[in-house]
Amino acid sequence: MTQLSIDEKTYTEISPLSAITDGGPIEFFIPGDGDRYLDLNDTLLHLRVKITNPNGSNLANDAASSATHPYRCMIETLLNFSPDTLSSQFTGGLFYKDTAGVCNQENLFLGSIPKYVVLGMVHHEAFTGRRDLSPFNFRHYDIEYLALCQDGRQVPAKAFQPDFNNGVSVREFYNMFLATGRHLKDLPLSISRDDFNDGYSLFVFNLNPSDDNDALSTVSNGNLRLELRFRTPLPHTATLIVYACYDSILEINAKRQVLVDYY
Repeated sequence: MTQLSIDEKTYTEISPLSAITDGGPIEFFIPGDGDRYLDLNDTLLHLRVKITNPNGSNLANDAASSATHPYRCMIETLLNFSPDTLSSQFTGGLFYKDTAGVCNQENLFLGSIPKYVVLGMVHHEAFTGRRDLSPFNFRHYDIEYLALCQDGRQVPAKAFQPDFNNGVSVREFYNMFLATGRHLKDLPLSISRDDFNDGYSLFVFNLNPSDDNDALSTVSNGNLRLELRFRTPLPHTATLIVYACYDSILEINAKRQVLVDYY
């Protein structure tokens, strides 16, 4: 097939309309051109940023933070892109992989049940901003038992019972491929088996009623319970990061109003 409708393509650099101020929006004006097609989906945003105190001074080494959005970015990146992509294209955005008892929650989710859940644990002081600890070092803490319980139904049917100290964690590792739709497919994952045992211990649960991850399933309401036990006492306080995905429908009506139906 030979395309004859496009003669050329080019990128145009557009600066903000006004000076950047604290708390103010950053606005751009992109004029339309009747002779050209404008592909906003191929927009690149170039920023030079630095996190500082309100007065512009550098952050102290013990500055605390409780934001969880970076964990969403890290988990989505690790579970959706191949190692080659992360080690090449994503380094342009400064992405680099780090080298690096009992805990039951009765009402992890109450009401609408997510379709997809990822669990990871990090050092609490790293989570709150301790500079000499990595907040993305997902440690296994010698987990002995891990399972979700959805309205009396255990997921998985046989709970995870790894023994990381003796290298018994293949089932938990391969479940990442099953839950993300990579089973028996040529779709690599950026987490190797060695990574999973040392710094990238992410436990993935696919709660879809079918194996078709691309299909939209009906809404499931109820209670989701987490059962988690450790073989040895925790050496320090740990923070459990829970990443959940829900289905939603986006509609645009005749009046160009955008309606989002959150499941």
